[in-house]
Amino acid sequence: MIHQYVPALKSFEAIAVDVGDRDTGIADTVRTLGQILTRYGIDHITEIYSGDHVSGVDRRLEANVLPFFSRHLAFE
Repeated sequence: MIHQYVPALKSFEAIAVDVGDRDTGIADTVRTLGQILTRYGIDHITEIYSGDHVSGVDRRLEANVLPFFSRHLAFE
């Protein structure tokens, strides 16, 4: 279904998805999503880290999620 959203996805400032390699089912879906976004030329970040859904969540929030939002969100 992504093909119907390509213009909207390309208009986003940033897209990032991360998932643990032990997130059964989710990790494979994120890999596929990353491949599809790449094929459509949609800029994105896809990261598959070692662990499950909550592995190192505190560290990941501080090191990845909050800096990502800080770089890409603008408040007027």
